[in-house]
Amino acid sequence: MNPNQVPITLTLNVDQINMILDGLGELPFKRVEALASGIRAHAIQRLKEAEQEALAATQAPPPEVVEQEPAQPEEA
Repeated sequence: MNPNQVPITLTLNVDQINMILDGLGELPFKRVEALASGIRAHAIQRLKEAEQEALAATQAPPPEVVEQEPAQPEEA
């Protein structure tokens, strides 16, 4: 097994992404260009998806309310 071929999934917020990109910015551009571009592109895509999900949630019709007959008391 080659550990370099094993994908590792992370969940990061925008501040964490920006901190990683700032750190990569301290390295020679040629070494980190592809990685920084990939991180930035993935973050932008995910933010767009989250925005669309939030918009769809606000535009969804409210759930249908079904009125029920009042319960009849049980006879003893």
